[in-house]
Amino acid sequence: MLNTPEIKSHDYRRLVSFLGLFIVAWVIFAVMNKPGLDRYGDMVENFAWGQEWQWGYYKHPPVFAWISAAWFKLFPMGDAWFYVLSYVNVAVALLVQWRLAARVLGRYSAMSAVVLCAFLPTTTFLAAKYNANAALLLWWPLTALLLLESIDRRSWIATVCLGLSAAAAVLSKYYSLVLLATMGLYCLAHARAYLRSPHPYVALLVFALAIAPHVVWLFDNDLLTLRYVEQQEGDSWGDVIKRALLKFPPTQVGYALLPAGVAYYLLRPSRGQLKQNIANFWHEQPWLVWFGVGPLLVACVVALATKTSLSTPWGIPHGFLITVLLLRLMQAEPNEHQEQRLWHKFWRIAVVYLIFVVVLAVPVGWQNAKKLKSGAAIPYAKINDWLDQHWTEYTDKPLKFVAGRVIASGVPFYAKGSKRAVYLPLAHSPWVTDALLHNEGFVAVCERSDQKCLDAMAVFNERWIPTKAVNFQLEPDAFWGVVQPPFDGVAWFYPPASRTGSAP
Repeated sequence: MLNTPEIKSHDYRRLVSFLGLFIVAWVIFAVMNKPGLDRYGDMVENFAWGQEWQWGYYKHPPVFAWISAAWFKLFPMGDAWFYVLSYVNVAVALLVQWRLAARVLGRYSAMSAVVLCAFLPTTTFLAAKYNANAALLLWWPLTALLLLESIDRRSWIATVCLGLSAAAAVLSKYYSLVLLATMGLYCLAHARAYLRSPHPYVALLVFALAIAPHVVWLFDNDLLTLRYVEQQEGDSWGDVIKRALLKFPPTQVGYALLPAGVAYYLLRPSRGQLKQNIANFWHEQPWLVWFGVGPLLVACVVALATKTSLSTPWGIPHGFLITVLLLRLMQAEPNEHQEQRLWHKFWRIAVVYLIFVVVLAVPVGWQNAKKLKSGAAIPYAKINDWLDQHWTEYTDKPLKFVAGRVIASGVPFYAKGSKRAVYLPLAHSPWVTDALLHNEGFVAVCERSDQKCLDAMAVFNERWIPTKAVNFQLEPDAFWGVVQPPFDGVAWFYPPASRTGSAP
């Protein structure tokens, strides 16, 4: 039965205030623990892709890259603001989860489910890096909520939004198909009357129309994204089985341990109560189990069927209902006064935890600084300045294009968007042409330890002849007073209308 508890403005303000504190605490922690953005370059790569507003990129579909680029149309470009995006994404996701929780919990308990997420690693530590996995923290619960709204209310607005949200999930990461498969199975098992209505088919039509431009892009670009996914495979059957059965599911359980411990400490349920609650929500709210556990099971089955090795970060969106499940499992049927008292307890312990996180950022940051290795702190801003300085030796035109791999992604972000990335081979960068690069000129940059980048440049330079290649070394800024290892790079300069052969 649909549960729509009354929402009072005071409760809403308090929940939003908590989410504001949540964002501030975790942004501080991220900034104080990372010299620059993530060491693998995912975040700067998202921005570099998003600058081009393509319908796809050679590694991933486009939505999270669009969001990154759009964010910096509105806010200053800098590390802290990128982390703000990461945790605003989480905060919006938690507001969606609040509406899901309100279907099975009372007014105060629904807010408690949101506050309990402060102890969940997937919405805290692991959410700092805004990438394809973290983007799903929002799209998965939103898609689940809209399906339930479409089923319960037969609302055309919810139905159309369901199709759009499902498309946004898939256009952030194809892995979202495991959620859509779970939703289909749920409808077959529990919503057959809905399947006899036009609503699911309208949602499918909207979904198909929304992803159609990406499908066209895929075929126009030789299925780049799918071929990239295929290239990542290669684990043995033993590794696939180990991940699908022995690593991926237990990791999701591990993520739930801290919020489960907090909930158990405050609620102290009896064994009989746990059994009764399991029986109740299995019969009364089966969607809670289907959407809370189903995508994980579907992912494991698909992994075994297709010999796909499940990567641990793919599990980030799976826990979007875990705190709702925990409270529904452990909580007795309290009156509103009891619920309110519990909400205050959850709220207070979560605030104390967030303060602890901020305090802990200092020793953890200092400890991380001592452990950093070469490549962990890439001095993108200094690389950008060094390139600009040397580029003027060849032309008066401003440098607009930087080619390569990780460095090509990072320089445009720290150049405040004045430069654009070019990935090698050039088929990975359909937004540029040979003629454009020939006329504008460009620089290619690799870290000297990045063998994949050096190999790509060796092939590239068989046809594009640089005017000059320069080895260089730059010192990253000290982090927490600890001097970081120098960055060793090599740059190839191709001034405008430089002599080239037949471009690859």
